[in-house]
Amino acid sequence: VYGAILVVPVILTVYITGGIVEGIFACIRKHEINEGFLVTGILIAMVVPASIPLWQVSLATIFGVFIGKECFGGTGMNILNPALTARAFLFFNFPSQISGDKVWVGFDRGQEVISTATPMGLAAKGEALPEAYSTMNMFLGTIPGSIGETSTLACIIGAIILLIAGVASWRTMIGMLVGG
Repeated sequence: VYGAILVVPVILTVYITGGIVEGIFACIRKHEINEGFLVTGILIAMVVPASIPLWQVSLATIFGVFIGKECFGGTGMNILNPALTARAFLFFNFPSQISGDKVWVGFDRGQEVISTATPMGLAAKGEALPEAYSTMNMFLGTIPGSIGETSTLACIIGAIILLIAGVASWRTMIGMLVGG
């Protein structure tokens, strides 16, 4: 419930704002609204911190959809990923809310929750990881960060479901792992 109180408004803001921009361009170009924005919208919501102000989410969504997609001709013509364009907009215009020492701030069970440097950033500096960044916590995804940061376990379960359903190819997955 606590997470939904923070995340649902972000998702609604992205879909409403992006839907308006998509609708305007559909009217101008006299074509149907493409359902592809449903994926773009959730991706925008997943790459931002839960505590980001909604007006910043709106601005980033407008920028991402307009610059990342519509100014190149719309779906299939864009050379930029609209969700990552929105993230870049936020990073360069509002860096204190997107990076640094306080990426995510909230209250959980009466305690303030603040994320700091990532485990890789701390390791690069030779600093010890806080207890919250145990291998198990990182595997389960219980560390703070962007909305879309998830657990490795959830990714493995999702991959298994996609393989069983026949949606994904094990060859592609193995190729990605070997390439990585």
